[in-house]
Amino acid sequence: KAWQNSSKWLYILTPLSFVFYILTSVRKVILRSIYQGIPNKVPVIVVGNLNIGGSGKTPSVIAIVNALKIKGFTPGVVSRGYGGTSKSYPLIVQDDSKYSECGDEPLLIYKTCNCPVVVSPSRRQAIEKLLINFECDVIISDDGLQHYYMHRDIEIAVFNTDANLGNHMLFPSGPLREPIQRLKTIDYFISYGNLDSKIASRFENIPCCNVKHEIIGLRNISTGKFVLVADWSLSKEIHLIAGIAYPEKVLRTLLSYGFSGDILSLDDHQPMTQEHIVLKDDLPIFITEKDAVKLNGDISQNVWSVKTCVKLSDEFTKDLERKITKLQCK
Repeated sequence: KAWQNSSKWLYILTPLSFVFYILTSVRKVILRSIYQGIPNKVPVIVVGNLNIGGSGKTPSVIAIVNALKIKGFTPGVVSRGYGGTSKSYPLIVQDDSKYSECGDEPLLIYKTCNCPVVVSPSRRQAIEKLLINFECDVIISDDGLQHYYMHRDIEIAVFNTDANLGNHMLFPSGPLREPIQRLKTIDYFISYGNLDSKIASRFENIPCCNVKHEIIGLRNISTGKFVLVADWSLSKEIHLIAGIAYPEKVLRTLLSYGFSGDILSLDDHQPMTQEHIVLKDDLPIFITEKDAVKLNGDISQNVWSVKTCVKLSDEFTKDLERKITKLQCK
């Protein structure tokens, strides 16, 4: 909140931000000099952000993967697998993978997109594993904009109006992982809501795709029954339980579809257990798809996951297709 409100006391931390800038800049120069000259066998697209915290990267990755599949590409995904604690890496995500090993977001991508997903702290190793085991012609990295061990061909920065870039200062004075000037080298912006006016005017030459979450329907966690949101006949007063960065944006989306209710907010990536979904009344309990992959065992028939999608503009997908095809022809 202090970052978003541009609190004056944050200026006390400016010397630490300067040290952070020096360290990250030196690291970036060294790693790029070593690894950026080592191209991958197929084009690599990095979907990341400049600020600390969630911004909608994973929904954007899912949207890009699905759009590229429609265009005839065979995409694969690599991820750090935040929250996962596998005994060995790289790890191929499979039908029986546990989120505690591979992370909730890679498992969600795998289940939603039905495409190869490989997890590793080293995305370079994940890419190698992916290409050895699968015939992919393009790779998308979920996060990793600052992972300079990995060569990339296309960079996409994701923005969220709930987080934005705060006071535009470097950590710890602000939420930025890199200086704002880093955006000059980005190929595309994806913005959930209207892009910050200062960013839009300063980097107006970079194509921006404005998107929003749309609710498709609800899936019952216990029975697997799927109901289109237009056909929902149960109570529109609900409880929302969410372990994501900005759960209030999910509630706002639900409100726009005529639902009402309250939020039980968990920490981002926090394990969701059956204890979290036991409430005193009989109102439907809604959870996110990201949280749904964490649940197992006997679940109440009153628990539903909210199936959402993000629609990319035709202009964005066509331009991305052209850029990938051009890279493949090199």
